[in-house]
Amino acid sequence: MPVEVDCHCGQRFPVSEALAGLSVRCRGCGSSVAVPRLGPGGPATLPSPLSPPAATPQAATPPSPAPPASAPTAAELKKSSGSYDPAPPSVEPEKEDGWLSGGMLGGLGIMLLAAIWFVSGLPLGRILLYPAVMFVVGLGTFIKGWLDSK
Repeated sequence: MPVEVDCHCGQRFPVSEALAGLSVRCRGCGSSVAVPRLGPGGPATLPSPLSPPAATPQAATPPSPAPPASAPTAAELKKSSGSYDPAPPSVEPEKEDGWLSGGMLGGLGIMLLAAIWFVSGLPLGRILLYPAVMFVVGLGTFIKGWLDSK
């Protein structure tokens, strides 16, 4: 059985009983209209904003769970296990066995590119500062790689 809904614009239209207690859009003006709740065996009623809210039976709330135990402090761990080290053990990177490490190889590559750039600019009459700077950077990278491999 449909429920009749009245909008403030004067439009009256039926809606399904399943929408009782919800809001729908008016077909005429598009505003929100509250669908009245169906009373027990009586006509549909809208809750009045002036009337106190109906008392709803309160379900028994379950007791709140016990608070979780706090994490043991460093002093408690030291007492219980004998020692406590909050920092993980550091791991040294393994040294490469070859005579040419990655840093050394990268430095040689940079120096090679700088030399090619410099030599190719000579026939064109263009000697730039960039290849010299690049060569020095490559030399520094090579030396750092050599020192790291020791």
